[in-house]
Amino acid sequence: MADETKLVANRQAAARAVVSALAVHARGKADMIEEALFPGGVPRALTIGGLIDALGDALERRAQAIGDAERALVAEHADDEPARTERDEAAAALRDAITGIAHSVSGAYGDAMLGRYRLAGAPPDGGDLLINRAGIILGRLEAGAPREPARRGRRVDFGDLAEELREALERLQRALGDVKREERELQGAQSARDAQLPEFERVYGGVASIASGLLELAGEADLAERVKPTVRRRAGLEPAAPEGPKEE
Repeated sequence: MADETKLVANRQAAARAVVSALAVHARGKADMIEEALFPGGVPRALTIGGLIDALGDALERRAQAIGDAERALVAEHADDEPARTERDEAAAALRDAITGIAHSVSGAYGDAMLGRYRLAGAPPDGGDLLINRAGIILGRLEAGAPREPARRGRRVDFGDLAEELREALERLQRALGDVKREERELQGAQSARDAQLPEFERVYGGVASIASGLLELAGEADLAERVKPTVRRRAGLEPAAPEGPKEE
């Protein structure tokens, strides 16, 4: 009998904790709860049915918001790929331009002239090193041809070489700028999506708990258990339990 008395006492204590929380904390936050459930204002004649609809609408809004933010993030990921492809292709084109110019200068003046124009050796793979090398080469090409005569029949127009290199360099610079812009936009979309997570979890936890409680009050224990929020459901690691077959 003592054990039964203890169990009853524990249940009474748990009930008092809930009642106290409702009276002291929930009641004190009534304005915030009203704003969450009734953004357009509380209906003058509020019914239980209206409250249930408001709970569903509040959670639906948060679910829609997090879905919209996720779709925006996925779209930004998709936009990011073409920019990176163009960057890689532009870097390859600039390396090819440098290599071709090196062959032209070498063919007209010999390999010894390559060092003067910073054309000796393979060009860097990409990034700032490639852009810096191309900038140095461009400056030396723009200074004009060397005083030494070119080999017979191998005359090279250094102005044309400089223009070819300038176009390839500017293409890569534009592509890198596009990639950086896409990265900023992607970070913005990521931050916007992440900002929706705590809001969704807050509203989901509150609405699901209330829904579970209402179903429990209605004698629908199985349904109450299916919608009860859990740590895994809050984190998106598992969906709600599927509903059983509906009664005819």
